[in-house]
Amino acid sequence: MAVVSSAKGRQSSSEYKTIESFAEHTLLEFHPLTGRTHQIRLHCSFLGCPIVGDEVYGRKKPSIKIGRHFLHAYKLKITLPNEKKPREFQAPLPAELQSVLENLRQAEE
Repeated sequence: MAVVSSAKGRQSSSEYKTIESFAEHTLLEFHPLTGRTHQIRLHCSFLGCPIVGDEVYGRKKPSIKIGRHFLHAYKLKITLPNEKKPREFQAPLPAELQSVLENLRQAEE
């Protein structure tokens, strides 16, 4: 679990687990427990594993250039207005991010 308090005193918490590790990168799954702005980005930076492509909370000169953050919400569970039961939505990893993972896997071989 990652817990961070900002200068404004706003605490944020996330649960996370390692999905896959590479020489210089790690694929993590995060479950935010609070809904703070940039929460996952800040927690990754605090843990010493900033998100690839994040020039604010991460490295200024990333080792992998993809033109975006390597950050993807693959599953979202919410209760929509006028509905009583939560609904779950899923989205596969975009091709550009999948390509980065495949390149990392090949580099490990």
